[in-house]
Amino acid sequence: MEKSDIKNEKQLLNLDNQDNFDLVLIKQIKINKWKNYFKLTSHRIALLAIVLALNICLSFISVYLFQGFAFLGFLRYEITFISYLICLKAINLFYSSLIVIIASWMRFIGIDPMAEWVGVLTMNLSDLFAICIFALFFYFSNIFFKNKNYEVLKTFIIALIVSILVSFWNIILNFSFILYLYDKFYGNSSGVFLEFKTWWYAGVLFGFNISKYMFNFIIFLSLIKPLNRIKSNSNL
Repeated sequence: MEKSDIKNEKQLLNLDNQDNFDLVLIKQIKINKWKNYFKLTSHRIALLAIVLALNICLSFISVYLFQGFAFLGFLRYEITFISYLICLKAINLFYSSLIVIIASWMRFIGIDPMAEWVGVLTMNLSDLFAICIFALFFYFSNIFFKNKNYEVLKTFIIALIVSILVSFWNIILNFSFILYLYDKFYGNSSGVFLEFKTWWYAGVLFGFNISKYMFNFIIFLSLIKPLNRIKSNSNL
């Protein structure tokens, strides 16, 4: 074998070793990224406790202040979604979704005397859908629109789209099985709740949910800059 052939083989071997090293490095970076995503640090524990406490306070406000203005007597404004948005902004979607599930069912520990499991289930599915869709839209918007000068405007547009989608989602939930659950467990299968399966009630649900979620989003928009400062000054 000639010296040139040996030299070429060594170069190819070095390239293969470098490629393998790069692949291992990329794999390790991805693993570390996911570990950091789920890692429960002391800062995150403290923030989750604050968010949960805030959620309880907002739940009391929703129950005892907005109940008197409930549409049709049972469609009540809720402002607890603000706490989920704060958690999403400060930490990530996983912990925000976890707080949605925990906080929703905490209504039964005396926070909401009018809590019943079908209503809490509906609120849980609605808020989970909303926070996931919002996070998805926000993620892709950061890829294609990186100008931070328009963050508030961008978030408002995403919030409006998400509110519309969540409103349709709530109509689907109610008309597919929620009204049937109400009728079976709270209406003695009399069909009284199924009478709400009308275009009129669909319109009420649509308008109510858009206004409810946009109300939460607008309050959240006013908190974006302080949240950005908090996040930039911490290692969350």
